[in-house]
Amino acid sequence: AETPVTPVSISHEPLKKKKRKNSEKQKMNDLLELACNRLQQSTSDSDILAKFWALELQKLEPDQQLFAQKAISDILFEARLKTLHRNSVRINHSCVCPRSSKP
Repeated sequence: AETPVTPVSISHEPLKKKKRKNSEKQKMNDLLELACNRLQQSTSDSDILAKFWALELQKLEPDQQLFAQKAISDILFEARLKTLHRNSVRINHSCVCPRSSKP
């Protein structure tokens, strides 16, 4: 007489926990590696200043951002041409232009 074969239930629970644990461990390792890489990158004064200016620009209204970006670009352009000097930049200066009188 043959003995009936009963199906054996295999639990995948430990396997799922192990995969989840490995996945979480891998995420932690990736984050740690990213943090270490960031700490090893040298940050120049120019990088810090650029980030500060970017934050300040974001606080401005869109039209003011545009004017500020143009002014900054113009200043950098003049500096690259070596034509920038102490009195190169004038903010909100009034132009006293003589009016021609027409009889």
